[in-house]
Amino acid sequence: MTHISAESPATIQPVGVAANGAAGEAIEALVSLGYLERDVADIVESLDDGKRDVSELIKVSLIELGKGR
Repeated sequence: MTHISAESPATIQPVGVAANGAAGEAIEALVSLGYLERDVADIVESLDDGKRDVSELIKVSLIELGKGR
């Protein structure tokens, strides 16, 4: 069992995001919301036209993810 205290704070391990820029940040945000990276990476990268900022990429990605339900 791992003991975490104020003297040894837990560190956040980065996910294996291959995308850079806004797409990478959007993927990280969606993963932090509980989505699996393998489920969101292709969607985010396909929607990244270079004109959308991170928040817009997250928004349109969530819409796409919702269509699969």
